[in-house]
Amino acid sequence: MRRALAVLSFVVLPVPTAMAQIDAYDSFQLYNSCRPMNLIIEEFTRDERKIGLSKNGFRVAAESRLRAARIYSEDRDDTGGAFLYVRTLVIDRSFMIEVKYKKRVTDEFETSAPTTTWERGFSGMQDRDPSYIMSSLSELLDEFLASYLRVNEAACD
Repeated sequence: MRRALAVLSFVVLPVPTAMAQIDAYDSFQLYNSCRPMNLIIEEFTRDERKIGLSKNGFRVAAESRLRAARIYSEDRDDTGGAFLYVRTLVIDRSFMIEVKYKKRVTDEFETSAPTTTWERGFSGMQDRDPSYIMSSLSELLDEFLASYLRVNEAACD
């Protein structure tokens, strides 16, 4: 009886392939034929600047990651309307940071508009030290790029 169970478990539990792990929802959120995207960093308030954060620092961190993955373009005509949107908010010792991927989506009435299809964020407390918020940005960018490149792998090759 043990032999039959071992064979059965082998047959029932095949090793998943990379393509099998990409479902329709993943494709909707992130598939873009590996086309480049633009980057938008929301304006910083006085509170963000007061703790030492800078819009330029966020731009350099995000843009360098997108360029390294070869999915960044300053020319919006190249992007088909896709962009990565980065926003942070600092109020006293609390903070929030979010990264959103937006791409052009067409509805059943043939209306097309940039739509958020993927987003992640963090919120928490900071001790007036911008390094924790910058490392949060780095973690969110890593998560986005890993997911985007996995879904677009065939198109990026």
